Amino acid sequence: MSDSERMKRFDGIIQSLPSKLQLTLSSLSLLDNVSTQLLRLLVLNSGSLQVIAILADSMAFLSSGETEIFQTLLKLFKQIRMIYTESSPLITVHDVAPGLWYPNSAPPLLLKGHEAYIVSAIRKANILIFLLTVLGCFNYGFEFLQDSFLDILCPNTLFTGDGSVDPNGKFLKTQAILYLDLKTQAFISALKDQVGDSDEIPGLKQHEILDSIFDNGMADRLVLRRTGMSVGDPNEMMLPSEREFIERCVRRRETLLQYSSYKKLVRDYEWGHFVKELLGYCNKNMGLIVWGRKGRGKSPLSSLNDSEFDPQVLYASGASISEETPAVEMPSDNDSLAGAPLGSPQTVTGAFETTDTTTSIASAAVSASTKQPIAAANMVKKLKPKRNWTKDEEDTLIAGLKEVGPSWSKILDLYGPGGKITEALKNRSQVQLKDKARNWKLAYLKTGRRLPEYLTKVTGTIERSYKNKQKTAPIPAPAPEREPSEASELFGSATTDAAGFDPNLEANM
Repeated sequence: MSDSERMKRFDGIIQSLPSKLQLTLSSLSLLDNVSTQLLRLLVLNSGSLQVIAILADSMAFLSSGETEIFQTLLKLFKQIRMIYTESSPLITVHDVAPGLWYPNSAPPLLLKGHEAYIVSAIRKANILIFLLTVLGCFNYGFEFLQDSFLDILCPNTLFTGDGSVDPNGKFLKTQAILYLDLKTQAFISALKDQVGDSDEIPGLKQHEILDSIFDNGMADRLVLRRTGMSVGDPNEMMLPSEREFIERCVRRRETLLQYSSYKKLVRDYEWGHFVKELLGYCNKNMGLIVWGRKGRGKSPLSSLNDSEFDPQVLYASGASISEETPAVEMPSDNDSLAGAPLGSPQTVTGAFETTDTTTSIASAAVSASTKQPIAAANMVKKLKPKRNWTKDEEDTLIAGLKEVGPSWSKILDLYGPGGKITEALKNRSQVQLKDKARNWKLAYLKTGRRLPEYLTKVTGTIERSYKNKQKTAPIPAPAPEREPSEASELFGSATTDAAGFDPNLEANM
């Protein structure tokens, strides 16, 4: 049977389904595409909090460039999402195939072989909703972020398309540290209303909030989500990484209890640092989050490769759309600030009766983008630049070097997030520790001073440093001049989708 015959056959099946199911299946490719573009904009700028702040600020809507594209795509995403759900923040398989596919159950026979594509599209949309909530584009709050963190960033399984299941539920240290920092930010947010104009943290409320956030049921939930069983003593079933996370939570709770100044608490646990770490993690591990362990080599944020999927799937998910574009009412600018899904059920109700819904919404969103005002530059939220090393951090690093030598992971176990001794280095990575120690060693060597014993095993010599500075990259041939375009400025050359991407996007963990 030829590809065209297969698509016609599957199209006949789709046409026989209820109208709601036709709409959700035919709109899946648009949901996937818009989610992909928004995620690309976020992760490609994950190293610059200033850019992220501008993109996510609806009042900084520029007349051209990445900000306008982001805000246009955001409006479009909110409209598409209304096709699937208005009552729940996240999208499930039941929203895509209502009445046919239920969470935690096998896909229906109709969708056999297509489940990997469907689940990956859902996961991209849900990680986007999570990130947009963190950035303030959705107003779901910290309770939602905490409840959904594990399912979104550490999903249990992924259907591979051949009936098998790819397990992906192991709770890794990088995920645990992000989760720990998220809980800390939830604590800071909950304290804000209690402190008011005063800087003093009320002790009774401090204990109450910490008991709620760092509750005793976390061990049970970790075991339940991984095994599907509720056991009497979860400590017997926990993995080492899960047990370590519980220990870090206990230590973090004890550390937070010692704070009496709210301003010092906010200064020590910066919101911007958490956002940067979260986006950086997504940048490096998006393939793992979306596709599971077997999909590490895939790039979920590149253009869809038709050869990777059954042509029936592409056709059923909206590959063939009429060019007619009836008008669809777009929400007002005020709706975009509300945090909840835009508009009302009537916004797209009239379009449910036609197969051109996805095209209609896209055209309306692009049209609406030209009507947005230009915001003044001073309305852009300022975020702190690179952190300078404090004396406390430097003293702690020296103490760590004296205790365990240049073993950066061990130093962070002692002084990093949820550290066994203190958390003085909670905002530092292993690379930053290594660079700082190496720079110290080079400074001693260049001035001829006696090298401290704790720096003797740190890597780095004057000769190597000099050679690195002398190395120069070959000068590339000048590219022919061409007219710039928004697409080329944002995503690189149109001839290759990999241009401009972080090479570590699919790095193994």
